[in-house]
Amino acid sequence: MIFVPGCDRQRRDLTLWGSVTNTPKSRRQFESLADAADRTGLSIRTFRRRIAAGELPAYRSGTRVLRVDPADVDRLMVLVPTA
Repeated sequence: MIFVPGCDRQRRDLTLWGSVTNTPKSRRQFESLADAADRTGLSIRTFRRRIAAGELPAYRSGTRVLRVDPADVDRLMVLVPTA
């Protein structure tokens, strides 16, 4: 149970797994491989290779649609030190 200030009742928040949590979790945002490619300038094929190599986690929705977390895509972009 969670105490909500200014409210006489307690509120039960359930996560996706059915457990009680003290803070509501924000929904994860996913993007298609095409959107990730447009945003980063990399090709869709590069993303598919990274997914196959296990370097980028991907999530399947249905039988054909792959989605990636933008934060995971951003972690692929590594800063190269300059001389």
